[in-house]
Formats: sequence, structure tokens, C-alpha cells
Amino acid sequence: MATVHPIIKYTERLEMSLSEFASVLGYSHQHISKMTRDSTYRPGPSLAEAIVRKTGGEISFNDLYSWQPRRARK
Repeated sequence: MATVHPIIKYTERLEMSLSEFASVLGYSHQHISKMTRDSTYRPGPSLAEAIVRKTGGEISFNDLYSWQPRRARK
């Protein structure tokens, strides 16, 4: 079972779609969606700053750069 990405937690809590969140940030839905699915993808500094700023710090730089899905147990 994977750990939920902080952007997913944030948007679900606000009942906001990823498309709406992406629009608020000025990025495409595809760009933000990739970030929430791909554990190797990290946002550039300007996107990370926009996310931290737009969420009022609820999503931190640390959240964005340290997120890893939990590996399934064998």
C-alpha cells in the first residue's frame, strides 16, 4: 500500500481536483499528476515554491522532496 502524496491529501481535504489545483498554480494537470504518481519526479524550485506558498505551508519543501511511496511487503 502506497503512502498518499501530500498534494493528494491536500486536494482531497479541500475537495479540489488536481486540475483545479494545477490551474491555481499555473501548471498543467499532467504535470501535477505526474508528480503525485512518480516517486522519482521532483518539482523544480519555482514549482515547489508555488506549492508551498499557495498551500500556506501546509505542504512543505520537505514534503515535496522527501515523499516516497511505501513499498509493498512481500
